[in-house]
Amino acid sequence: MIATEQCLGNKSGVGERSKLLNGSNGCGHNEQQCAIGSLPPLPGNECEEIQQIRRILYCSHAIAKFAERAWQFSISIFLAAFTGYKSLFLVSTYGLFSGLSSCVFGSFMGKYVDRTGRLYAAKFLLLSQNSLVILATICSFLLLSHEPKYFHANQHESDTTSSAYILWLHSRVNNLPCDSISIFFLLIIHVFGVAANLLDETFQVAIEKDWIVVLSQHANNRRLNQAKYLIDINVMMKQIDLSCKLLSPTIVGIGMAFCDLRVVSILIGILNLISIVIEYISTTKIYEKVPELAIKIRSTTELLPKLQQQKERNQEPSNNYCTKVNGFHTYVMQPIVFGGISLSLLHMNVLTFGPIMTAYLVSEGFSMSLIGVLRGVSCMMGLFGTFLFKHLSLMGMSLESSGFWAVTFQFTCLSLSYFSLYISDTLQSLIGLIVGVCMSRVGLWIFDISINQLMQISVNEDVRGIVGGTQNALNAFMGLTAFALGLIFPDPSDFHIYILTGYLAVGLAAANWYFGVYRKQPLPKLS
Repeated sequence: MIATEQCLGNKSGVGERSKLLNGSNGCGHNEQQCAIGSLPPLPGNECEEIQQIRRILYCSHAIAKFAERAWQFSISIFLAAFTGYKSLFLVSTYGLFSGLSSCVFGSFMGKYVDRTGRLYAAKFLLLSQNSLVILATICSFLLLSHEPKYFHANQHESDTTSSAYILWLHSRVNNLPCDSISIFFLLIIHVFGVAANLLDETFQVAIEKDWIVVLSQHANNRRLNQAKYLIDINVMMKQIDLSCKLLSPTIVGIGMAFCDLRVVSILIGILNLISIVIEYISTTKIYEKVPELAIKIRSTTELLPKLQQQKERNQEPSNNYCTKVNGFHTYVMQPIVFGGISLSLLHMNVLTFGPIMTAYLVSEGFSMSLIGVLRGVSCMMGLFGTFLFKHLSLMGMSLESSGFWAVTFQFTCLSLSYFSLYISDTLQSLIGLIVGVCMSRVGLWIFDISINQLMQISVNEDVRGIVGGTQNALNAFMGLTAFALGLIFPDPSDFHIYILTGYLAVGLAAANWYFGVYRKQPLPKLS
């Protein structure tokens, strides 16, 4: 029915899901000795092949995340530089449109992953995403080389006929490039950058929510402990992500200290070009080595006759609207929906050394170098959390329990940040805030891995993409609410509102997880 991928119905998907849920076979921790029952141990050549697949996956993920983190850090600096470092307006608009694109198109892109062959979808997404980043870096280079004309609000203040609204609007766009060439390149950078971000999120859904699960099934077919294999991959992927989050901005920042921004933009483009080659080769090799990836389970609605499908499409008022509605309906029907909602609530928390908290610390007199050190400590605590998750799993703690204790620990740590508001001494108050935030990263990343793995084992193969895309859309929506607070309360003296909002959001996530996941325990535990 399909040239390179076998198309199966929903019934087969249930069978595969049942196999995965019962994938733990009581095997030892040494994979070469991890035989099932009385079967002979796994031959050395097969075990080495599986290890090679993991090494290829890790290598591809490392270069992809390093390039992606380098670009995200650089584009913020480029956008600030376009205004002479006198306005955060362009940085805010870029973040706003990135979030909106995920909200609007997340489900649609997830549906694309479900309906498209794995290899074709992965190649299309990685080629498109990296190509758009390269084009955006070229536009950044050209704009950095251009002498723009800036808008200055003080030149219009003498106009007494201007309304208060007009004067306020002028103050918002003060120090922005206003010539036609600059505006053109800024629009292109926004469009290409936002589209690249959406494609990258979709690629991560395809790999982390689908490919990794199939790799674990491949390991199970070779008599390996599937549950432990899935835990090992999830932990290592998260460790790579956090390491790149720490190292990539540091290395790029050092480069910016010694090189012109135009040179940095070209180097970022070259890095993404290298990433294309490595990811393309790695993805192809993994696909060739894992025959299970060629078996694509499709939704039964896709197996209807073409005329019937066309009739249904003609009756739909808006395909994109229906995709979003159907995607949300599919999402809420999942057994782990309350866990996904808890994850999205955590995106409302701005106590993360992100742009808002960084701006607040700068207003309190912190140097950028000190903030960089604190960000590094925060990432190290996150890495510690990934090792702790693996230890808890080996002890036999269920994913539901790991997630509950992790989010409870995060809430407890942020209690320190919240109660620091009532400390009269400014220095002690800031120390309490920072210590609470850094410690909370341990719980955050344990929770993140727990919910990710629960989604991997509980979502049927034919809807993994649309569920993952809808989750990204929900995360982005919650994240946008934090930026909305920035528009309502822009004064750093109002930061206590952000602390209270983040604290309540994490508390609500913990309560939602307790009643919706932990107490119900609807999913089999991995041992």
